[in-house]
Amino acid sequence: MTLTIVHAEKRTSQSMLKSGTETMASPTEPGGLSPRERPVFVLGCAWRCGSTLLQRVLSSSSDLFVWGENAGMSSLLQEIDDRLAGLSDRSAREWEGFREHGTDAWIACLNPPPFPGALREALRGFYFDYFARAAEQLGRKRWGFKEVRHGVRTAAFLAELFPGSRIVFLLRNPVEVVASMSTMSWYGTEGRAHGVLDTWRRNSESMLEWRDARLLVVRYESLLHDPDGELERIARHVDIPIEDLDPSPLSRRVRGFQGQPVLGVEECRALQRAPIRDLAARLGYDVASDPRVRLRSALPATVYLKARGAILAARRIARQTARWLVRRTAA
Repeated sequence: MTLTIVHAEKRTSQSMLKSGTETMASPTEPGGLSPRERPVFVLGCAWRCGSTLLQRVLSSSSDLFVWGENAGMSSLLQEIDDRLAGLSDRSAREWEGFREHGTDAWIACLNPPPFPGALREALRGFYFDYFARAAEQLGRKRWGFKEVRHGVRTAAFLAELFPGSRIVFLLRNPVEVVASMSTMSWYGTEGRAHGVLDTWRRNSESMLEWRDARLLVVRYESLLHDPDGELERIARHVDIPIEDLDPSPLSRRVRGFQGQPVLGVEECRALQRAPIRDLAARLGYDVASDPRVRLRSALPATVYLKARGAILAARRIARQTARWLVRRTAA
């Protein structure tokens, strides 16, 4: 496999990314499209990739509001679209049989005759009603959302629904991703180290093979180290004046109850898997030589993560108990 943004091993990772996006064809000009026809989708390699940070910056625009994650809803809508498309040939045959023989024909699986584009228009209407209308009520002409559960398959689906859309894909060092994720309360829900890194690999590998002018790849590291340059590049891609964006979220940390990012033994072993290590190397991230991934240095962090996990579990039980008591009292 050859990643479209990687052209030569001697080039720096940052120049590879910029080179890849610059060699793509120019995006179709948005002339004639209404603002709601030009959404912005912020997709990420995995959780803790900086998507919320970029969401805050883009939503500071007077014209655009980027909604948050929606549990991968677009993948489910795409599945419905795929299933209906799979019925089209059979529906056409059975509809002809019904027209010829009426109810004496085989009608157990009879569906309406194929109506090209019908579901796509219905799906577009749903996105407009759910996302665009609410953004317009906030005074924003354009809308979008951010999501970390989508690879190229769903990105292409969104691009087909909205030809005037722009997609920004955030890439981050897998070591930093899993270290930051390891202290989050939903870490276990997403499969812990193996689940998070599998998502990182799947999303990164597929998105970076996609050649589409509507896609812009941004490294989280570059966004922090060169905020002015990266924001100018992003603003130009999504067609927003750079002066309309507030860069201050890039200099603020909003950590909440998250602990200090660390790597335990489980995380180090997951990072040392060949598929993760090899893809990271191709993207310019030297996981194999990172001293944080050594098992010996991970032992103290493992104790910390287990203790923190117990604290989070106790907090979760306390919240569940409190909700149960409220319901019991109300009853």
